[in-house]
Amino acid sequence: MRAKQPRVRFGMRTLGIAAATVAAAVSAAVPATGPADSTSTNGAPTVGVVEYNLGDDAFTDRRWLHGFGEMRAVVHYPEKLTRDKGTAKLPVVVLQHGNQVPCYSLDAADRTWPCPRGVEPYPSNRGLDYLGEALATSGFVVVSPSANGINNFMGAASQNARMIAAHLRLLQQLSTTGGGPLSGAFTDPDTGLPKAVDFTGVLDLSRVGVLGHSTAGEAAMYLASEDNRHELPAGVSIKGALSLASPAPSGFFSTLVTDEPIAVVSSGCWSRGNEMYFQQARAYGGKRGFLLRVRKANHNFYNTEWTVGPGPTDGDDSGCPAAKGRPTAEDQRQLAATYARAFFRYALYDDYSGLPILTGDEPAGDVETDVETY
Repeated sequence: MRAKQPRVRFGMRTLGIAAATVAAAVSAAVPATGPADSTSTNGAPTVGVVEYNLGDDAFTDRRWLHGFGEMRAVVHYPEKLTRDKGTAKLPVVVLQHGNQVPCYSLDAADRTWPCPRGVEPYPSNRGLDYLGEALATSGFVVVSPSANGINNFMGAASQNARMIAAHLRLLQQLSTTGGGPLSGAFTDPDTGLPKAVDFTGVLDLSRVGVLGHSTAGEAAMYLASEDNRHELPAGVSIKGALSLASPAPSGFFSTLVTDEPIAVVSSGCWSRGNEMYFQQARAYGGKRGFLLRVRKANHNFYNTEWTVGPGPTDGDDSGCPAAKGRPTAEDQRQLAATYARAFFRYALYDDYSGLPILTGDEPAGDVETDVETY
C-alpha cells in the first residue's frame, strides 16, 4: 500500500524544530480525543522537556552480578496538563533505545562505562526525541531512559526491563508523594540548569505503554508479558507494547503477551525477526495485535543519532541499499511517530480514531507496507 503523507526533514542538530514539525504532521493524521491542552502558535500542543540524571552507577540489579548502569532519562510532557491539577491523570509511555556503544567517540578505547573523562555518553535516548514530542502532543508523559551502562556490560532484555521498572518506580513515588530521588532533580536538557516541574498527582501509572527500538524490543515485550509483570512496582500496569525494528526474540525469556494489545513494526530490508512477537501472540489467542511490515526500511533511521554516528554501526544499515523506492530517514520517522501515536492512543486511551492506521485501512506514511492484525 502506498499513499502520500506530508514529509518532514530531520537533522541531528535541528531536532527540536523537526520534532515539532513531525508532531504537527502526526496530529493532522491522527486526531486526538484526549484531554484538552494549550497550543502553540502552529496549533500543536505545547510540550515541555526535562532531563534527570541520578548517576552513572545508580542502577543495580541483584541478579546482575558484574555490571551497573545510569539512571538518566529525558521526559517530554504536555506543559499545560502538568500545571492543571484538576485534569485527568496522564498515561506514561516509555521509549527504550537499543544496544549501541556507550560513549560518543570513534576511538574504541573510549568505549567503556563510565565514559573516560572528556568523552560524552552516547545520546542514544535523545535519538527518540521526535517520538517523545509527537506522543506528548497527544496527552502522554513520555520517558526515554539512557541504557549505556547496561548495554556496555550485557544489555540483555531482562536487565533492560528491570531498569525500565526502576524508572517507573521513581516516577510512581514522585507522582504519589512529590518526593523521592526525582524531587528537584529535573534540569533543562539544553542548558543543564535546574527546571522545576511538578508531576505530583499527574501520572497515571496504571496505564503505561512501552516502545522498544532495536534490541530493546525484546525488553518491551518481556516487561509486558504476563510471566514477568511481577517485576513491576505494585500499581504499575503495562497496557500496550510496541516493538520497533527489532531482531527476533532471543528465546531466553518469556515474551508472550496475550491479554494486552501489542504492535510490531518490522523493517523488511534489515530484519523481520520481531514479527515472531506478533505470530506467537496470535497463535496463543492474544487480545489484539497489529503488524506493520515496512518493506524496504532499515533499522538505524528510527533513531536520529544512529542515523549519523559516530558509532561503528551507524548510518544506513539497510540490507537492500539499491532497492528502488526505499524510504528516507524522514519517511521512516514520520511513519513511526504516526503509528506509535495511533497505537498508544488505542491501547492507553481506548481511542479508536487511529485504528484505521493500525488496521491498514489508512496509510501510516509515504512508504510501502504490509499489514496484518488479529
